[in-house]
Amino acid sequence: MKSNAFIFTQSFNDTDSKSLITKLADSGFTGINLAVNYHASRDFSPMRNGELIYPIDGFHYYLPENKNYPAESLIPDKESHLQNNNLLDSIFQARDNFEINAWAVFLHNSSFFKTNPECYIQNVYGTRFQSELCPSNPKVKLYVEGLVTDLASRGFKSISVESLQFHGFDHGEHHERLFLQMSQVTKFLLSLCFCPFCTQKYAGAEALKKSIKTALKPFFEEQDPWIVKNLSKQVLQEILGEEILNYLLVREKTLSDLYKTVYQIGKKFGVKIYYEDQAPLINYQNHEVLNDSWQIGIDNQKLSSSCDAYLPLMYRKDLQDFQKLVAHYRTEIKTELRAIIRPTFPDCDSLENLFQKVEILDKAKVTSIDFYLFDTWREINLNWVTQALARIA
Repeated sequence: MKSNAFIFTQSFNDTDSKSLITKLADSGFTGINLAVNYHASRDFSPMRNGELIYPIDGFHYYLPENKNYPAESLIPDKESHLQNNNLLDSIFQARDNFEINAWAVFLHNSSFFKTNPECYIQNVYGTRFQSELCPSNPKVKLYVEGLVTDLASRGFKSISVESLQFHGFDHGEHHERLFLQMSQVTKFLLSLCFCPFCTQKYAGAEALKKSIKTALKPFFEEQDPWIVKNLSKQVLQEILGEEILNYLLVREKTLSDLYKTVYQIGKKFGVKIYYEDQAPLINYQNHEVLNDSWQIGIDNQKLSSSCDAYLPLMYRKDLQDFQKLVAHYRTEIKTELRAIIRPTFPDCDSLENLFQKVEILDKAKVTSIDFYLFDTWREINLNWVTQALARIA
């Protein structure tokens, strides 16, 4: 069984790369998924004496090759990347037979907003979501192509593609405030993109915008009319008619075409493309999560032919819920299936819990069990992973 540790480059900053890779290999890992570019966060690291790690939003933890980005593409500025490849080179030099895979965040990126605000999601009221690039925008598409080309040309075995999707309303900004009840229906409508590049793809976009504004009027004036309703295509159709469903199909085609391009670039360089599937995070109470992928613009039938494997975040604490989630993916996904789990709170509170999850995945014949996120573990969590992997070896 293959197994990769998701890991920040910061864990390599104050240690010898060879020593850390040897430690991971001795713990049962066959490789790492290295965060080569990431979004902003604050991560508590017990193994680093409680250090707080602050990844920078949209930062590239290497020196990009601008020649890999097409003309008219967004290009990382000098403040958004390292000034050399010394760290990356040291990791590759220490690898031996250990796999070095890229883990890249694509559209959840605020670093271009000051210079290119037109490249970001724009909702029905013209409000820009400053952390979400729009995949319909030509400059953004070219940035995606350039980023994949740049990473694929560096010798990575695979690229775990995170955040190549439309995002929802919730984000988690610093001191974010929302002092009212908001249904999932309202959040979805407020996060739909109606930028010029999205609307030009659909003839009925202007009429749909008017309908959405009319439907949202009670929310702004008094209260949310859909608090008791679950978000579904049927509910949206009841509110807005067939037009909303047609608009959603346009979004799905935008992403399907973009994934097809990413996959072709990967094949050109002999690099595997893994779709890091965040559908399990849309609704933790649901185990048939692929039925919700439309909410982020994903058509699973089309996407499964434009990636080498699905890599879902199987974050569930309850073993029965976990088993149902795994069975759902095993039934619905015909391409290679890998998995991401957390050996820590809030998903695992004991070694036995982790044992059983690893065994469920092994019986489901996933090809790799990847563990998130090394930098945030205690040593005991690493020991748990070692014991769990040894059990299925």
